[in-house]
Amino acid sequence: MKEPVLLFLAIVLLSSVTVQASNCNRSCGGGKLFPYPFGFSSGCQIPLNCSNRQSFLAGFPIISIADDRIKISIDATCDRPIQDLYHLYGANYAPTYRNTILLQNCSVATPCMIPTTTVYNLFKALSCSSNISCYSENKTNGYVDYDSVIRTNCKSFFSSISEESFNESGVLEIRVVELGYWLEGRCPGSCSENAICDEIYTRVNGRPGFRCSCKPGFVGDGYRAGDGCRRDKKSTTNVPMVTGLTIAGAALAGIGIGMLILCCKQQRKKIINKRGNQNVRAFMENYGSLAPKRYSHSDVKKMTSSFKDKLGQGGYGSVYKGKLPNGQLVAVKVLNESKGNGEEFINEVASISRTSHVNVVTLLGFCYESSKRALIYEFMPNGSLDRFIYDKKHQNTSTNLEWRTLYEITLGIARGLEYLHQGCNTRILHFDIKPHNILLDEQFRPRISDFGLAKLCQRKESIVSMLGARGTAGYMAPEVYNRSFGEVSHKSDVYSFGMMVLEMAGGRRNIDVDISHTSEIYFPHWIYKQLESGQDLKLHRVVTEDDEKLARKMILVSLWCIQIKPSDRPSMKKVVEMLEGSLESLPTPPQPYLSSPVREQLLSSPSSSYLERGRD
Repeated sequence: MKEPVLLFLAIVLLSSVTVQASNCNRSCGGGKLFPYPFGFSSGCQIPLNCSNRQSFLAGFPIISIADDRIKISIDATCDRPIQDLYHLYGANYAPTYRNTILLQNCSVATPCMIPTTTVYNLFKALSCSSNISCYSENKTNGYVDYDSVIRTNCKSFFSSISEESFNESGVLEIRVVELGYWLEGRCPGSCSENAICDEIYTRVNGRPGFRCSCKPGFVGDGYRAGDGCRRDKKSTTNVPMVTGLTIAGAALAGIGIGMLILCCKQQRKKIINKRGNQNVRAFMENYGSLAPKRYSHSDVKKMTSSFKDKLGQGGYGSVYKGKLPNGQLVAVKVLNESKGNGEEFINEVASISRTSHVNVVTLLGFCYESSKRALIYEFMPNGSLDRFIYDKKHQNTSTNLEWRTLYEITLGIARGLEYLHQGCNTRILHFDIKPHNILLDEQFRPRISDFGLAKLCQRKESIVSMLGARGTAGYMAPEVYNRSFGEVSHKSDVYSFGMMVLEMAGGRRNIDVDISHTSEIYFPHWIYKQLESGQDLKLHRVVTEDDEKLARKMILVSLWCIQIKPSDRPSMKKVVEMLEGSLESLPTPPQPYLSSPVREQLLSSPSSSYLERGRD
């Protein structure tokens, strides 16, 4: 029996052995080891500096290091030469696309994915915060292009904001730069056992690179020259550390623990499913005959012909075309498998079930079977509004929407939102108004859809409490992700509506870095300047005088809607009145977004009093 025991102990000992890089000192002042390839001697692949137990990269204090990124602190410094940005570019690292680089002394103001006013408020204590511009990459991976930043003709590099999971949680890390890193070369032989090798080709230096990381259930830096990968003691996939047992005994113990874990998981799943079914039953009982029909998963599979005709796909799941037994065409939104108890799903079902309006999508039924969930809507043959705004295939063709149609769509959406805010017994705040969530029927009448982020509150409540941010960047009101701008309320939907209507009028996204003229990149700022100076709006398809009036009305109303302070925005009831009224009765609003800082006297402009009559 000694041989099996010794063999078992040998395996355990070998699995815990770490290989140190003999020529790389990875400790700063005797503190804990930094992960390879970082270190404090010339033999380290990515050299760092150490001073008074504080670690630095390129002279900037290090905040944290993860498997694929390193975060450093960067002070907001007035008039720092823009060439200093080059210190953030090394042979093995560069700023990722998740950074917004803050610049100063620019000949032409550059727009921010983060509202300029937010930036100003974050740094207003500094005397030089009056001329901050931004540079953001319009992509979802890769690195900030140094040459593109230099081409902005800005003279100074002020600071940076790291947008960590911005679309999901709204976390903004101020005075922080996120750097992606890699090693030059290719994978074979560099990563340790139980590690994954990601090959990286970056245009920063034009050479191939790679990065090692441990597989799930293992911890370490993943490199043969570093600590390699060892089993995570906290992971449920760990091999039990059994001392003095035979291999057979260890195996039996492992099987027993595995069965126990499996039973616990199954029991937990049963509890979650039970709670979910209780939520569904409670919902059905509360709504009685008004509740939408509940379908089984087999029903959903049958009505979609086994999910044959996909209409679209998003982060939530996929939408398929289907047909009910009575022949009615439907859109079936099949949600990704969820591990929750169905509260968010029931929230969407409950929100739409409370509605009955020509400009709000009709929910015909739903499916809830454990993790399999689906929503069955009326079918909208013209799809979503975004394809008629941004799709280049529709420009200058008969399928492009005329101004009268755009105006009617705008008015319909406004009426639908007014109904959600005031027409229901319970006020519904949507929190995700954008072109993608506006569906069009065969006559291009709009329907507000996708209530997954909606929040219900009593009609008398004008302010809601909310943890984190919800919505889509570019349409989210400033107060949703930064409470210093005001309280979250129905006015947050008004802001989203305004940003959407501006895109409808401009026929483009509000931030478009592909525009040849830098001054036109941020459409709200550019169009306001055109209005203010009385210049031609240069909008597509404006042919008649009626087109011109409708375009100006839509733009003026939307500029009122995107005022920074929620109290300066009209209610949706007032928005409907403005759209239905004459163009001559609409005053020009204060400029909502500025490339220079927001002045207090502008935010308290007398012209804001025009909206008082329309407030709740």
